[in-house]
Amino acid sequence: VGADQWVVHNCPGGNNPSAQRGNDFHYDQMNGGPAGSRAGPSQLQDMYPDTEFDFKGRGEAGADVEVTGGQHPSSYPNSTWPEGSNTGDFKPDTPRGQRQFRYETGPTSGKLPSDTVPIWYDPIQFIITRIGAD
Repeated sequence: VGADQWVVHNCPGGNNPSAQRGNDFHYDQMNGGPAGSRAGPSQLQDMYPDTEFDFKGRGEAGADVEVTGGQHPSSYPNSTWPEGSNTGDFKPDTPRGQRQFRYETGPTSGKLPSDTVPIWYDPIQFIITRIGAD
């Protein structure tokens, strides 16, 4: 909406609880969430401890995660992070999450770079389930 192209969700009675839970997964103490949170950013940093990441804050456009230095995630043993890709996006590991990821990396959306890595999470257990192809 408007010059900044913001998307606004008007939900009667407040935010959708499922959408809010997904929002919570994207943010933890590393980027403005509640202290002690073990959401997506902390889990990803635990998986790739020698990698430097930049995590987008609330309301920032683009991919949720950018590799900015250190050891590339693709170089860790048994990693499924594709070599050469430096952006990742958290998505629920559900059919709807997979459809949304394909749309956002596709030619009609342009929201995310086409080489963005999906970082799939379980929306119930709140843990990263897999990284890579959908």
